[in-house]
Amino acid sequence: RPAQPRPAQPRPAPPRPGLRRAGLRGPGLRRARRPSSVVVLVALAFLLYVACEAGVAGWIPAHLVALGYPSRLATGVTSGFWAAMVVGRLITAPLSRAVAASRMVLAACPLLTLTLALTAVPAIAPACYVAAGFAAAPIWSIGLDWVVATFPNHRSATSWALTSAFAGGIAGPAVVAGVVSIAGVHAVPAVLTAFAGATTLAFLAIWRTGRRLLRTSPSTGCGQAAPGTA
Repeated sequence: RPAQPRPAQPRPAPPRPGLRRAGLRGPGLRRARRPSSVVVLVALAFLLYVACEAGVAGWIPAHLVALGYPSRLATGVTSGFWAAMVVGRLITAPLSRAVAASRMVLAACPLLTLTLALTAVPAIAPACYVAAGFAAAPIWSIGLDWVVATFPNHRSATSWALTSAFAGGIAGPAVVAGVVSIAGVHAVPAVLTAFAGATTLAFLAIWRTGRRLLRTSPSTGCGQAAPGTA
């Protein structure tokens, strides 16, 4: 009798080319699917910043009215906060061609912290809120440029930054409201200053991480920063 042909055995699907080249299998493949520490750090920084920004804009009127200012002035200061931010971004956008993005952001964060801390002084609180808008201007736009240039191999960092920003816009006013319900409206400057201080620390951590990746992986391009951004 002629030999019966053996049934063809199904061939396993080859691994994805990028993962095969990287040699990722089993636990390594699962780790590759998780957000890296860089992505988590970037998401945290922008969550804290937007939480601070939304908290400031949402609680300016209540705080100033509690300090004895008329409600019409308090509403005008809120508009001044946003107007100062627009003016600041119009100024810092062309300035970013000559000044490193990291320097602009790392200078803006402590300045934002200082202006928000000074809002606890009743006599200068309105002016400090407007100044806070100007100080915060480069953090969002220039900060995104900095992240893209510093971490070119972490493309999902920008997506996570935008996603966490939406969460920050919800969490910021909610946290302030929770503290105010316990400590009163005069605690608003302290909470906003804490947000700004935490934002400063997060962006400092991003700067240190970028410098570390630049030193440890100069040949692969991992974490290399574009000229003028480190």
